[in-house]
Amino acid sequence: MKLTDQAVESMLLDFIKRAGWEYKAISLYNLHLGFAYMTEAKDLFGCRVTDTNMALQIKSKSEGFETTSNGLIFRRRDVKGTKLRLYFNNHQIDNGHPAKESVNVEIVELKGATLKPKTIFTKTISFSGTLFFNMLMRWERLRVIASDHL
Repeated sequence: MKLTDQAVESMLLDFIKRAGWEYKAISLYNLHLGFAYMTEAKDLFGCRVTDTNMALQIKSKSEGFETTSNGLIFRRRDVKGTKLRLYFNNHQIDNGHPAKESVNVEIVELKGATLKPKTIFTKTISFSGTLFFNMLMRWERLRVIASDHL
């Protein structure tokens, strides 16, 4: 999924508001999960879906939204008062492998003042903290190399 700049900025502000970097359970190995998990539900209007199944679920289950052939989420013309939201929940750490973690990605639709959202899509995403840390270190090495040559 490709979030809009506004959605990413809003997620960053949520993380800052909660002082996420101060939580002792958040480390360089799971910063990406902590960041996602500590944010409020985000509006998906204008975002792009890159997962085919996710796009199909939005098209078939959502009352107020659908996706274009290239994955852009847009509001159906004849429906008003609905919101499509993305959030993360059910963070788990694999007991046998503490570097392996997972989190559920949830897309829900809210209609009017409804207290119970309609689930549109759910997917469990697994991460390797070691892989994430190694990727961060590689990016840092590349940044230093580029900086040295500028």
